[in-house]
Amino acid sequence: MLITNRNDPISLAIPFDDDLLRAGVHVSIALKLYAEGVLTLPKAARLAKMPVEEFMKRLTCLDIVVVDQTSEELESDLDALNE
Repeated sequence: MLITNRNDPISLAIPFDDDLLRAGVHVSIALKLYAEGVLTLPKAARLAKMPVEEFMKRLTCLDIVVVDQTSEELESDLDALNE
């Protein structure tokens, strides 16, 4: 199903089947949902059927931010690790 807005395509709905999964669409969906903040890193990696480390490498290659923290948050996390 093609969804349009004044004749401009805005969305495409297609059946989610094994052929689509073999084509790698699950990875693309996981990347998009992670980038938009819909899924956490572990959940997105699981959807992509990848180890978290491999998924993080894929994110980095696509210039998608893996860790989005302020310097204060990062410093607090590092302090907590060192306690």
